[in-house]
Amino acid sequence: MYLEEFFSYIKSEKRFSDHTIISYTTDLNQFSKFLKDEYDIIDQSKASFKILRNWVSILVESGLKSNSVNRKISTLKTFYKFLCMYNYSNSNPTLKLLSPKSSKRLPVFVEKENMNNLFDSNFFDNSFCGRRDKLIIELFYFTGIRLSELINIKISDLDFVNSQIKVLGKRNKERLIPITYNVLNTLSDFKNMFNLKIFLFSDER
Repeated sequence: MYLEEFFSYIKSEKRFSDHTIISYTTDLNQFSKFLKDEYDIIDQSKASFKILRNWVSILVESGLKSNSVNRKISTLKTFYKFLCMYNYSNSNPTLKLLSPKSSKRLPVFVEKENMNNLFDSNFFDNSFCGRRDKLIIELFYFTGIRLSELINIKISDLDFVNSQIKVLGKRNKERLIPITYNVLNTLSDFKNMFNLKIFLFSDER
């Protein structure tokens, strides 16, 4: 019940993408089957908070990723909000429904030996792009600099006396990043070899 009207609503009024509509259709069909098989309920508006929570628990215990579970919960919340808005239901059982926390991916570290092999190999040629790419990886590896900071480095930001780089970080805050002697020499050689005037990593030289 109500599904066709709901799908028409999210397509015509909410203007959800085709991909989202397909996902919502899959989620609600699965939920409706669960209601019918487990509780012999055909009218989705009759589902209680306890039933919804039970379905979510089953999804989690089945090993479904938390992102997928959260999407299904989002589908239910949108659906039951629709039912209440059009007076198909007097209460919204999703109001107390909690989403499981998404697991954070652990950072992947590159072993020092592998990085040394990369720097010592002939993977990078002596062209501007080759030397630039190698220098970018060196700066990422040795300083932990952010991509947004790196791409905006100007020649005037390089401090060869104090071995540091001035970068513009989050919320436009300037910070000074120390660099090693070897990286400093590489920066100097790169700047001089290609006669860079303004930006360090620009193709416009």
